[in-house]
Amino acid sequence: MRTRFGRLAIAAIVLGFAAQGFAASLILNGSFETAANGYSAPASGSAQDLSPSSNPNAIANWTVIANDVAWLYTGDYGGTSEDGTYFIDLTGLNDQTPQGTIQQTVTLTPGTPYALSFYVGSDYGNSLYGGNKEIGVSVNGGTQQTFTTTFNSNTTGNIWQQFTYDFTPTVASNAITFEGLNAGTGYQYLGLDNITLVPEPTLLCFLSIAALMVVRRRRCARSY
Repeated sequence: MRTRFGRLAIAAIVLGFAAQGFAASLILNGSFETAANGYSAPASGSAQDLSPSSNPNAIANWTVIANDVAWLYTGDYGGTSEDGTYFIDLTGLNDQTPQGTIQQTVTLTPGTPYALSFYVGSDYGNSLYGGNKEIGVSVNGGTQQTFTTTFNSNTTGNIWQQFTYDFTPTVASNAITFEGLNAGTGYQYLGLDNITLVPEPTLLCFLSIAALMVVRRRRCARSY
């Protein structure tokens, strides 16, 4: 009995982590690939500068709520996307300080833990774009958590670093905010791309165990 349960638990853990990899992200358009209705994504060589007063909702599912951000086609200005064809630069086309802020509101289950993953980019191929970068993440205007890249002096070219922000919402509607805090020595670039949001793998493991137990009970019932 214990051996069978142990096997079920191991299988559930494997399934749980595998499910996280294939789970649909609750953040929509996390790689900035799609334009909102009535807008067009930038073509190669024609980056768009977005701000609260100028096309803040041009990127589907996202809103620019402070300062400027640049919506870029991969390869523009020497930068390349982490995922897909597009990415954003939180310094905007005007390389402003403070940097831009974007937001998306999602519906989540209160009390359920979630993992928010995202990539922050730097470009060591150009001294104006390189250096370590800093981004702040918050949910519903709560305490902001700061994430700083840890690229070293030997870094070369365009590079991205992945971060994960774990949180448990207390309400269903959650405004998730990304704010550029520091573009570093390469003050003209602060990349952001490939944002995903899924339930924590521990929750997926629990659900997998529950599902396997149900299957086992049904098989046992059929055997009698």
